[in-house]
This record gives sequence, C-alpha cells and structure tokens, in this order.
Amino acid sequence: MSAGACLAAMSSPAVKAPVAPRLYRGDMGVFIDGAPDVGAGGAPNLVLSFMYPRYSPDFRAVIRSVWKQRQSLDVLLSWQDDVAYSITLQQCISIRQELCADGFRPCEWMASKVYMPRDDAAGTLQIMEPTLAAFLSADCISRYCVGGELDLWNTYDSLQAITDAIAPRINGIGRTLAVHFSTNRADWRPDHPGSTFADYWNPNQGKLSALWFQADSEASDANLQAEMVPILERFAGNDGVVPDSGFGHPFDCHAVEISLQKMFDGGMDQAECDRRGRVELATPAQGGPAGMVSVMGSGNGQ
Repeated sequence: MSAGACLAAMSSPAVKAPVAPRLYRGDMGVFIDGAPDVGAGGAPNLVLSFMYPRYSPDFRAVIRSVWKQRQSLDVLLSWQDDVAYSITLQQCISIRQELCADGFRPCEWMASKVYMPRDDAAGTLQIMEPTLAAFLSADCISRYCVGGELDLWNTYDSLQAITDAIAPRINGIGRTLAVHFSTNRADWRPDHPGSTFADYWNPNQGKLSALWFQADSEASDANLQAEMVPILERFAGNDGVVPDSGFGHPFDCHAVEISLQKMFDGGMDQAECDRRGRVELATPAQGGPAGMVSVMGSGNGQ
C-alpha cells in the first residue's frame, strides 16, 4: 500500500505531545498477527515502531491497541525513513499528532546513518533543519534523539557540533534530547590519548538528558547487565562524571535497543524478547554522588 493510501483517510487534531517522564517504556519491535508487509523486511508479523507510518489507518489502530496493552507509550520514529517512503513533512507531523491524540509519546531519531552525510555537521544540520523547525513548531515530539548509531558516521567534533546546534532549541521548549550509539557503546569521546567517558558526557551537561543504549542481541543475561553496570556507576557521578545532567537529575540510561536484530532475523520470539528486557531493567542500581542510579526503562519488552 502506498504512503498516500495509508494516510489519505487520516485527519488528526493538532494535539501537542505529552511530556515524557524519565522512565522510557516502548517497543522498537513487537509481533502482531496479520501485520501486512510494508517493505521493512525481517520476520513475518514483526512491526517496527519506525515503520508505523507505512501502515493503513485501520492497522495503525491495531498497533496502538497492542502497544497500549503492553503499556508501550514511547514510540520511536524516524522521519528520514518516512520521507524515503514518500511521506511528506506535513504527513509526518499528522502521524505524530495521531499518536499524541491517543496518549502516546512520539520519540524521534533526527538523523540517520543511511541518509545523512558522513562526518559533516553543517550538511546534516542543513538537511535536518526544515523538519526540526516544523516538529518544534507543532510540538508533536516528546523525546528527541540526535540520531541512530552516531559513532558510525560522525567524528567527535561533528557529533558535538550537531548536538550543540539543536540542544538549546529542543530543551528550550521543555523536550529532552538523547544520543544512541552502536552496540555496547555509551559515549563518543574525543580522539586523543587518555580521553574518558566524562570527556564526552560532561560537556553535554544541560544539553543531553539520556543515553539510548543498544545492547548486543546475542549477549547472555550476565553480559546484558555487565554492560549496564559501568554506565550506571558513571552516571551516578563516579569517575569524574558530573552527577547532574543539568536538568535536576543524573544522565539517564534507557536500554532502548536490546533484542531487535534477533527478532528481525527470526531468531527470537516475543516472550524471550520481553524476558531480556526485564533482565536489563533488573540490573543492580549503582550509587555515587548522584545517589542510586538504575536503568530507566526499556525499548524492547517490559
């Protein structure tokens, strides 16, 4: 079904996005019986949250019903994937307002490794600007993320320049900004000897609120938690990391991407995906100057 057919019947009120709590609750992927093929590939019946705009209005209602049953209110979207499917900017806004009207919290990947230029902050910002301006004006996004797997297509300097440019505008309307890196990476520090986790996060105080962590979909339960522990320790204010993100709380770690690749490949069912999400959430809290810091939500199973 074409993007035009999917969206032709949609008429969403201009509802602003709900304010996002610190706790993230979402499903990047969820199996729904009878899900039509929208060109995403992967296992049958797997609905990827960032493919939501491609479905018909009737099936979007089915998806929202499943998400509600699972209390998965944070919906990760990607406007660049929408545009690649010939969905217009106004349709992008309307689809996000549709979610807002039904109580969901749209979360946006603002930049994609697939569509953005490599190591080019100015080029990335130029491509991003019309959409960012429109989203901010409509106030239809609850959570923003600079982009996906940012370390794979940026230098430290280009990533910091993008972050510095968009953070004041996003934070200025009371929305949050996060970063997402490749598997098991929690920072993208300066490229010089002796640079540390703190060298990345401390300059982003008052800019970033959270890390959207990507776990290894093949990791054991023990390793899932072992990757989380040093992140929580540092966000608690240890190893020279500031204990306050600049927003009255520590930097938050959201285990947003845990098992998606395995689900996509057909090697993991919903029950196992959900169980692994609970393993991440059960990582022991770590203490420091910021107090006790825990994993603040999951994007693959609750």
